Amino acid sequence: MCYAEIDGVGMDIYKDPITDTGKKSKRGQLKLINLNGEYVTVRKEEYTDIADELVTVFENGELFNEIDFVTVRKNASE
Repeated sequence: MCYAEIDGVGMDIYKDPITDTGKKSKRGQLKLINLNGEYVTVRKEEYTDIADELVTVFENGELFNEIDFVTVRKNASE
């Protein structure tokens, strides 16, 4: 989780453990972009000219883009 809206107010959610700085997480609304052939996660407001590669799978109790396991394995091997 990196972002939440409560009563219409958006807020960044993140972790920053004192004991392990390597576990620090990204914060805010994020998107996945293909930048020079490499997938990179960035804040939603960055790189506005590059399309978000993420797709909605589950939202508000509704399942979108249902795929079977064979397709998942095929996508993972590509």
